[in-house]
Amino acid sequence: MDAQFYEKRGIYDIVTNVSMWDQLNWFKQMLPHLCHNSSGVSHRVKASSELVELGAKTIIVPSVLPLGCTSSYLTNFESLNEEDYDELGCLIWPNEFASYHNELLQKELHRLRELHPHVNIIYADYYNASMKLYRAPRKYGFLKGVLIACCGGGGPYNFNISAQCGTSQATSCEDPNQYVNWDGYHFTEAAYRWMTKSLLEGPFTYPPMKNLCLFDVIEAQISQI
Repeated sequence: MDAQFYEKRGIYDIVTNVSMWDQLNWFKQMLPHLCHNSSGVSHRVKASSELVELGAKTIIVPSVLPLGCTSSYLTNFESLNEEDYDELGCLIWPNEFASYHNELLQKELHRLRELHPHVNIIYADYYNASMKLYRAPRKYGFLKGVLIACCGGGGPYNFNISAQCGTSQATSCEDPNQYVNWDGYHFTEAAYRWMTKSLLEGPFTYPPMKNLCLFDVIEAQISQI
C-alpha cells in the first residue's frame, strides 16, 4: 500500500515508504530500456494484472510471512497475557491476520488465472515455508533461536526501534547462520536459503515450481527438434 494510505490513518512507517506501486512504476520506466518499447490484497493482484498486460508470462506472487514470529512484532506488540502467544512463542493475532490476507490473496490469484490462462501465475507460500523453520529450528541448524534477531539493539528479542540494525548503537551476532531472523524484519541468508529450497523443490508453490521448470525444459527441447 502507498504511504499515504497509512498516513491518513495516523500510521507512519519510519523504515520505508516505498510501496508496490512505486516499484511497479520504476519497472515501467525501465521497461523501454530493456525491451525497446513502452508497452489491500487487491493492490497486489492489480499490480500482477498490470504486469500481465505489460507482457509478463510468469509471475510469482508471495504470501505474507508469519508476522507474529518476527522480533519487530514481538517487541512492538509485547503482551503480558500468555494466551496471546502460541506454543512457539509467536504472537497469535498477527499470524491470524497474515493467514487471512493469504487466503484472500489465493482467491484473487485463482480469479486472475481464469482471466489469463496462458500466463503462469504462481503463489509462493512464504508463510508455511518459513513456519517449518520456526517449528524445527535445530533440524535446519538454527541453534541460537528463531525469535531473536541476530543484528539489533537489545531487549528480549534483540530489537529496538531506536537502535535498529545498521545504526551505531546496534550490534550483530558472531554467526548469523545459526539465526533465522537477521534484523527484526528480514531473514538471514541461511534462512532464505532453506526457504528458497522449499519453494523450488517442495510443496510451497502453486502450481509447483519444479513442475513448471520441467515443463519449460521439455518445451525447449521439443522446439529444438
